[in-house]
Amino acid sequence: MGYYYSKFSMYNFFFLIMVFSMVLGQKNEQKLSNDRDSLVSFMSGIVSDPHHVLESWNSSNIHLCNWTGIGCDKKLNRVVELDLSHHSLRGMISPSLSGLSSLQILDLEIPNELGFLHELKYLDLGSNNLSGAIPLPLFCNCSASLQYMDLSNNSLRGEIPMDDHCELSGLKFLLLWSNELVGKVPRLFSNSTKLEWLDLESNSLSGELPSDIVSKMPKLQFLYLSYNNFVSHSDNTDLTPFGVLS
Repeated sequence: MGYYYSKFSMYNFFFLIMVFSMVLGQKNEQKLSNDRDSLVSFMSGIVSDPHHVLESWNSSNIHLCNWTGIGCDKKLNRVVELDLSHHSLRGMISPSLSGLSSLQILDLEIPNELGFLHELKYLDLGSNNLSGAIPLPLFCNCSASLQYMDLSNNSLRGEIPMDDHCELSGLKFLLLWSNELVGKVPRLFSNSTKLEWLDLESNSLSGELPSDIVSKMPKLQFLYLSYNNFVSHSDNTDLTPFGVLS
């Protein structure tokens, strides 16, 4: 009797494992289906795809995890990466991306078109893992009205874009910390006489400490330049005007 009871219990145990696995699999498939819905909704906001990178997103024969720019965790069966940088996509970043609850990497670029918002006063794109170079129009085309710009804590590369037409005359706050920016601090920053807060910390900027630029910013109160590749002038014996900042 005990033998048959033990055998029956073992069958029950394996049956419960099978049921649990089926339920768990259905839940994972439902979550992946939700991820798909979120991505399709995101795609609907794209108005220009010049390199046809989203063609695979329209194919019913290609699994979601094999779509261009998509990375999945096979164990979780969830989308964990969305990388559509360097493809010149245009459109709206849909709030449906919030449905990708397991997303770990989001890599998008700043569109040049933002620079044509001539009345823009406040721009905050910080902490979004944005990549690529900072578009020149962003600094130059909306420079008269822009007061606050935060591009910090991303993966932006290249030099800080400035040319002779860039004024940034109204800029009060500029936060570019924790990116991968290189080159020197543009001398045209000295035109930003209203600047109160300048944070260039944790990049790979180089050249001499920008004392001549800072000296022309009478309202500057907070300056962060650490964790770069700057060299000091006068062997650190003269840190004017840095010492007068509050």
